[in-house]
Amino acid sequence: MTTKDPIATLIADTEAVQEEPGDFQVGDRVRNPGPPSETMPNGVPGSVVSDLLSAGHTILYDTITREPSVVNHNMLFTQLEAKRDDGSLVFTRIKPSEPPWRGNFKCFLHKDQPDRAHYDRMGFKTCKKATMPNQYQADNHARNRHRDEWRAVEAERESRERKEDRDAQQAMIRAVSVQGILEQPPSAVTIVPSTDIPPPDNVIPVQDLVFTPVPRSGQCELCDWASTATKSPSRKAALKRHIASAHS
Repeated sequence: MTTKDPIATLIADTEAVQEEPGDFQVGDRVRNPGPPSETMPNGVPGSVVSDLLSAGHTILYDTITREPSVVNHNMLFTQLEAKRDDGSLVFTRIKPSEPPWRGNFKCFLHKDQPDRAHYDRMGFKTCKKATMPNQYQADNHARNRHRDEWRAVEAERESRERKEDRDAQQAMIRAVSVQGILEQPPSAVTIVPSTDIPPPDNVIPVQDLVFTPVPRSGQCELCDWASTATKSPSRKAALKRHIASAHS
């Protein structure tokens, strides 16, 4: 009785894919002949690929997204045992009855993107990817598949945002300066009168004004007598006694 190898059974039960050519083909030269030397008088012989051996590939399907994955037969058993955090299997050998769900988010390098003309001027190639489920996946695709182009676009965006921030700050400074001038109190504004304008007719010149000094408390209005007391109540009492004695 012959027992089949479990890996062979899995391979037989899963959907196989057509072998894809690798980097070498039968007949490809992998080493050119070399010149003669002391140890090899006839020269170093070249090497040519005579046969290709492959472990083969199999298609597995994601149990959630239904996305197909091409798996080498050497890794088939490991991939079939892979589990998620909840304990469910990641891959299945059974082809889903429905195709994988497709979104409508396009790669930023897609030919229908509004900035495509700008990217053409920058020499960026186009990308046909247009079925990603959300913007996060689209950005992740760009970071991993179009690294140089994505870095160039990000650098351009950051430079533009820095310029917009500087312009906004300068506009704010100008607005605050103008507002500060408008809110200046009248006392802060110095008005210099013009000497060329004649004064009105009802204005008396300063030199013609007569100033009558206000009498100091304790000073007699009938004579030149004045109290020398330092406090106002004392001066008033002394003035009262002076009037009673000198002018009554």
